Formats: sequence, C-alpha cells, structure tokens
Amino acid sequence: MKRLFIFIFLLFSAYSAVSAAEETVFFALPEGNPLSEPSLESDYYLHIRLQFASDMKALWKAEINGMVWYRCYNSEGYFYLPEILVVENPEREKRDHNGNIEIGFSKIDKNHAIPLDYIPNDLVPVPDAYKAEGYEWRDMVLRKEALSVFERLIDHAQHDGVQIRIISAFRDAEYQSNLYARSIRRNGLFQNSVAKPGHSEHQLGTSCDLTSSEINSGLSKSFETTIAYQWLKYHAASYGIALSYPEHKVEVTGYIYEPWHYRYMGKDRWYALDLKPKSFYTR
Repeated sequence: MKRLFIFIFLLFSAYSAVSAAEETVFFALPEGNPLSEPSLESDYYLHIRLQFASDMKALWKAEINGMVWYRCYNSEGYFYLPEILVVENPEREKRDHNGNIEIGFSKIDKNHAIPLDYIPNDLVPVPDAYKAEGYEWRDMVLRKEALSVFERLIDHAQHDGVQIRIISAFRDAEYQSNLYARSIRRNGLFQNSVAKPGHSEHQLGTSCDLTSSEINSGLSKSFETTIAYQWLKYHAASYGIALSYPEHKVEVTGYIYEPWHYRYMGKDRWYALDLKPKSFYTR
C-alpha cells in the first residue's frame, strides 16, 4: 500500500514538475550510485555506477519532500537523482570568434551553468611573481586578457605599498567535481561553499581568488580586514574586476560571502552595465 501511494504521488508530481520534457542531464560527482526511489536512505541505492559527467535522459523533475528530484534512465535502467547531483544542459552562451565564452557576458551561478567540457583555449600560466607565497608550486592559469588585467591590478597595488597575490585561478569542471564532493562529505548535501561543476566562475578562466601576506597568504573571511581588501574596494572596478559574492548578496548568488573571489568582467562590459553606483560590490 505504501509503495502504491508513493507511485501515485510521484505520478502526480511528474505532471506538476518544473519541467516535463525529456532532456539530457549529467552526473555532478566524481562517482556514485543513483537511487531506486526518491529517498536519501541507503537502502535505495542501485547497482549502477555513475562517473563524473555521465549523461542520462531525465524524464521529469519534481519537488518531493522539499527536494527537487529527477527521474532518469540510461542503458542500465531507470533511477532517481536529487537536483544537487545533476547538471542540466546549459543554454547557449555567447562565444567569440575563437570559440571562447565572451568575457563578462556569461551568467553563471546556482541556476545558470556552462558546459562541463568547456575549457578556454587561450589559457596562459600565472607567473610565479603573482602567486601567493608558498603556492609557487601550484599550476595556475587564466585567460590571457584576464591575466594581463590582474597583473596590472597587482602591480598597481604593489606600487601603492599593498601586497596582493593570486592563490587560485582556472579550474575545470572535473576538478571542481572533486571539490564539490569533498564539501558535501564535510557539510552535507545543502552546503553552499563550493559551486556545483559547471556552475563555478573559476571554469570561465577569468576569475581568481586573491590573498595577501597580511593573512599569511591564506584563503579566509579575514581577508576583509586587510589593507589589500580595502585597496581593492577603491580600485578593482576601474580594472573591470568585480567581487563575485558580496556579503549583502548571499541570497542572490546562492553562495556564501567570499571577500577573496574576484572576476574580470571586461572594462567595456563593466561600464556598459551602467551601475549606480559603479562599485565592485554590485554585479
């Protein structure tokens, strides 16, 4: 009787789903098992192994018990996945003549993604001189135009006696998937500190995390207490660089306040937004 009720409930939910059209979706974690029913109980795991970016067809998605679920299938059968573990095919994004996403025009957040396989073709290495102390060993790359602007920003700060360095730059979706899985293990399914693969600005190659020797080249909220952060408040916008996740926009962005995360929007794009006031706090 219980299973009959669940079936009827799911059938009704399917018709009131957010989207009923069949579409291709992708698995967001490095690996894992889908579920035989829309429940997080371990009893419902199937003997199907999904790898990162495994594609499948979604018959529908619906909110069930406060969580959005997808009913999917592939060559091995039918199963369910929570939205937290699914990446939808993104809408077509604006590309330049080289096939890269146009700088500053891509909306990417919890509700908007870019293709999982997207890697800009103009990535260049970040010189050691611009890397955070102790992170010279880390391979960092950014899109050529973005790196040039971040370098000028850092040089300007250095000229003013302020030390700013890059601690993290481009990350592809597969690398992001590992960070995402780790955060879920630590903080639960509803964590909001690490973006889902395809939903991270780092994949654009125009965003990076900044730090300073004032906080021992760390990555923490304490960056907001530094002279470096105060300097950025007054100078970042003139370079077309924006703070992506300000404290007063947590509900809008869907992510925690990150005083260290900056995105190069492109100077022309920045001024075209006609922001009032034009501040790095406002995207």
